[in-house]
Amino acid sequence: MDDDLLDNYLSQDRRKLSSRKIQEVASSTIIESLTAEWWTSNLSQTVINDLLENLIPLVVLACEKVLNEADERHLIETTTPDRSFNPINRLASFLMRNNPKYIHYSSLSPYHYSMKSLLNTKKVQVLKVYGEEETLLRYKYRVIYKS
Repeated sequence: MDDDLLDNYLSQDRRKLSSRKIQEVASSTIIESLTAEWWTSNLSQTVINDLLENLIPLVVLACEKVLNEADERHLIETTTPDRSFNPINRLASFLMRNNPKYIHYSSLSPYHYSMKSLLNTKKVQVLKVYGEEETLLRYKYRVIYKS
């Protein structure tokens, strides 16, 4: 009898581990695809870099916060709207409270880490675009990102 309980417990534990691994792989794949998607756009390289460095990580954190709050209120499963929960207002208040000029938010999101690593690999392409200003930009890049 005890062996059956132990086998049952071990099989449940293995299922939990495999589902956890599947979730980790899926989330990392989604994050990597989101970060790579920006480099296929028709925007200029400087605009893309500015968006990726300053705006997108904060917006992703804000969306995560709104989704977590909606999940805590069990609004995702229901079809009836909650009049006291307005996702646009929640998103706006998060963005106002977490202004990147005043708060350093880089340690909060794995999405931001993935963006930063992708930016570091693509930064050389941006520096080559500028021609004469290349040496100044390389110096700034070394000072900002290598220190």
